[in-house]
Amino acid sequence: MEQVIRSIRYYRKSQGIRSTGRLEVIKDELGYFTRNRSRMNYAEYRRQGLPIGSGVVEAACKTLIGQRLKRSGMRWSIEGGQNIINLRGIVLSRRWDAFWRCHEETLCPCRITA
Repeated sequence: MEQVIRSIRYYRKSQGIRSTGRLEVIKDELGYFTRNRSRMNYAEYRRQGLPIGSGVVEAACKTLIGQRLKRSGMRWSIEGGQNIINLRGIVLSRRWDAFWRCHEETLCPCRITA
């Protein structure tokens, strides 16, 4: 990351840029990389097996939301769609049994057994 920051600084100085618009863009980008360099340790994240791209999130959105809410002819209210997403998230994360136990305890606390 330090190489990227040095490169931006070098570019800013070496190009003799006079346009305030371009200088502002460079300043913003330099600030972004400087502020976020601690979050951009991609080599370490890869060594830990962590995802560093948006592919995992995009695939989850497609699976969680797209396959259920975007079927032909379906229409959802915001509340109804959110309820379906919540339940689908519980099912796909394999947490249904824990959710249902908690749900039953909330509705019928007298049923709790030791």
